Amino acid sequence: MSMYQLVNLAGILARRRRSSGIDSDTIMLIAGIAVAVIVVIVIVAIVASKKKSKKKQAVQPVEYQGYAEPVVNTPVAPIVDIPMAPVVNTPVVETPVAPVAPVVETPAAPVVEEAPKKTYVKLVNVQNGATYEAPMDEQVTIGKRDCTINIADDNSISGKHCQIYMYETNYVLADMESTNGTKLNDYKIDVPVFIENGSILGIGKQKFTVTFEQK
Repeated sequence: MSMYQLVNLAGILARRRRSSGIDSDTIMLIAGIAVAVIVVIVIVAIVASKKKSKKKQAVQPVEYQGYAEPVVNTPVAPIVDIPMAPVVNTPVVETPVAPVAPVVETPAAPVVEEAPKKTYVKLVNVQNGATYEAPMDEQVTIGKRDCTINIADDNSISGKHCQIYMYETNYVLADMESTNGTKLNDYKIDVPVFIENGSILGIGKQKFTVTFEQK
């Protein structure tokens, strides 16, 4: 509906109002509808014109903006062979070696062999502290006379009262048929018995502490 037709419609409605007695509210409603229709028609026309302009722009060919720059061949500098410096053979100077001092062998000190230690039998009197000592060879005899250890001035001791000797690695005490007998740790012996370091030897009326020492 064009603008001209709307205006005619409004005029017709106005004349009918006069003739038929239509109220003013109805006339205003119809006029508002007509104005709204006009506005919609205008908006649709504007949108259609914008779409046409966009299509024209898309179809237009792109103009060539310029030309590619020509490739310029830059001349390459020629390779110049640089002569190498001559090789000079430097003579090798040998450093003199200092003479080595002769090795003097120091004679080793002579090995002094220690004399083998010897075992000694030591008797210490328990009553008066008297001490008797003799080397332990094959055997040590103990008595009042003609013995390895002589204990004089005691009539309770026989001339050859007892003896101590080695049997393998042990010390042995034996009575020599004395008159009053021989005791070991207060026990009278009748046959040879082993005697140890620190034992108490009883001869007659006297007692001795027996010690075996190596010197």
